[in-house]
Amino acid sequence: MSSEGSGRVGGGGPDFDLPDEILAVIPSDPYEQLDLARKITSMAIAARVSNLEAEVGRLRMKLGEKDRVIFELEETASRLQRVNHDADSRLRIALEENMMLAKERDSLAMTSKKLSRDLAKVGFSPSASLTDGADDGAHSRVSRGGGREGRSKGGRRRRRIFSGRKPGR
Repeated sequence: MSSEGSGRVGGGGPDFDLPDEILAVIPSDPYEQLDLARKITSMAIAARVSNLEAEVGRLRMKLGEKDRVIFELEETASRLQRVNHDADSRLRIALEENMMLAKERDSLAMTSKKLSRDLAKVGFSPSASLTDGADDGAHSRVSRGGGREGRSKGGRRRRRIFSGRKPGR
C-alpha cells in the first residue's frame, strides 16, 4: 500500500481519498469519527429536510393557485353550460314557433286558394269590382254635373272667375 499520509485516518486505515485539510480536522479515535459522521449526517439530513420543506411550501402555493384556477374554470364552465342551455331552450321555442307559423301560412294559402276558386265559381272578379266602383263614382259625378262630359272651356273659365281666382293660374 501507500505510505502514511494524505488519505489515511489513524495508523493503518484504508485510504478514502480525502483532502489533507479534512484529514487534519478528523479525530483519530474511531468512536469520535463515528460521532462526527453522525453529526455531519444529521446536518446533511436537516439541510435536505429544510430544502424539501421549502419545496413543499412552494408546491402547496402552486397547488393552491391551480385549485383556484380550476375553481374559476369550473364556475365559468357551469355558467357557460347554463347560457348554452338557455340558448338551446330559446332556439327550440323559436323553431317550434317557426313550424307553427309555417303551418299557419300553408293553411292560409290553402284557404286563400279555396276562396279564390269559390269566387271564380260565383263569377266575381276582384278587378272587375274595383272598376265597377270607379265607374259608379264617375256616373255619380256626371249625374251631378261634375263629369267632363257636359263642360266646355268657357264653363271652366266662368267657374274660375266666380270662385275668385284669376284666369291662367
